[in-house]
Amino acid sequence: MRRAALAACAATLGVAKAFRTWDLQGEHELEFRRRVVQCESSLEGTSQTPEDFRVVLAQVVFRHGSRTPLQPMGAPDHHDFLLEWNECTPTDYHGLLADVKIVGVGDDPPPDVFGAVHHSRRKHSLKGNCKPGQLTVVGAAETVALGAELREQYVNKHKLIDGEFKPTQVRVRSTFMPRAVQSAQGVLRGLYGDSVGHSNDVLSQGAESSDGESGPRVDVFVMQREKETLIPHESACARLDELLKMAKRKFGSHEDEERVRALMAKHLSHDTNSSHIQLRDGLVSRESHALPLPEGWHDELKNKVSEIAAWQLRQLFHVDSPDPAAPTETLRLAIGRCLMEMVDNMHRRCENSDSVDDEAVKIRLFSAHDTTLVPLLIAMGVYDDIWPPFASHVAVELLERNEPSTSSTPCGIAEQDRFVRIIYNSSVMRLPACDGEEVCTLEQFEQAVRPFIPDDLDKECAVVAQVLEHNQPPPPTDSRAPEAGFKAATPNAQPHENNKREAEKSDGTSF
Repeated sequence: MRRAALAACAATLGVAKAFRTWDLQGEHELEFRRRVVQCESSLEGTSQTPEDFRVVLAQVVFRHGSRTPLQPMGAPDHHDFLLEWNECTPTDYHGLLADVKIVGVGDDPPPDVFGAVHHSRRKHSLKGNCKPGQLTVVGAAETVALGAELREQYVNKHKLIDGEFKPTQVRVRSTFMPRAVQSAQGVLRGLYGDSVGHSNDVLSQGAESSDGESGPRVDVFVMQREKETLIPHESACARLDELLKMAKRKFGSHEDEERVRALMAKHLSHDTNSSHIQLRDGLVSRESHALPLPEGWHDELKNKVSEIAAWQLRQLFHVDSPDPAAPTETLRLAIGRCLMEMVDNMHRRCENSDSVDDEAVKIRLFSAHDTTLVPLLIAMGVYDDIWPPFASHVAVELLERNEPSTSSTPCGIAEQDRFVRIIYNSSVMRLPACDGEEVCTLEQFEQAVRPFIPDDLDKECAVVAQVLEHNQPPPPTDSRAPEAGFKAATPNAQPHENNKREAEKSDGTSF
């Protein structure tokens, strides 16, 4: 049977090789390449299979669940201004969110996470009981499902952690955004079930459970806003601010820009001047809650706007600059500290120095955003150019051989027995730096991501070029205050006048 399977794969591979010069585009090209790699790997064989290893540390970075749009589409008498969002009644969250305590990192006190919901700075509000950008009950359920998936992997399959919550085994980090903290609560609930307490009060911080039900509370560590490492923070990094402005100037250069703007002008009475990213945000929020498209929208227009928005998101982390180091530099400044933290965590685990009460931390959860996942995936060479859906996750697993070398001791894992595997939305990724294998050495992984880890972030952030681009002054900043991450900016209107808001991102990299 195996021989027949290999023969069939060989035939498929022969066809694939014959047509490698096809001009494939978008998802078709990505799927084509995946199949070629899978087929080649099965033919060539591998000396390392997942069964040869055991997971000793899992670091899971995930995007929050579905939320309301960051701002309404349309105008005050149209579209989302008239649409009621009633997915945020506190009692509707009953049983979905674990009871947590917000804890500061290091010597810093915790930020006022939920004050951001109570005191939203956004220009427009939504009808109903939800705030702009708020995790809905739908989103909370998605994160519970993600937690249940992690339970299946790391409790039932890999036996990494206990099924009952044990605070010495898990550490949870979240950005300061309320939807990220609430998503961490949902994941914890799905991961540990009734072994953690649960709370109805989704807009409280550090208070005891409002429903009085028993169960331990889980510490969620949150950095102060200006020190956050899980999102690009150009407001605290002048060089990153400069690089992102350079990238945003290219937003209007997509080959379909003119055609899509013409379609918008033909079919829409509103939104024709809005950025593609902003429009996609409203459309995806509706779609995730099974709401119909706004008046004037149709599938072709929605798909093209979404395609351009995804392309623009990629451009933010792939700067087309006269400086050949710019793409690497952008990633270093945007997500390098997060990568460094994850690599350091693996080394501490290998050396058994990553412990609480003499027990090693075995799973680390990072509740973050799509613009955390995208630069991480790009840095690892596995981004597929598809915008990460709500509740997407990347798991960076540290592996040890099931039969370690004789030099392994109870005091740590020998260097030759340290391996890494990357899983994105339940699919094992084949890293280019690891010769397309599913498993690579920790040394290979570290060498692959090392170019994206800053040596001295403060020093690198202070290096600002004399001129961004010839004859192109910096774009003016938008007057609307961003909630986190990227400062909203207005690029030069090229090649279309309606492109003037193309880079505007009210949540910056924290969608």
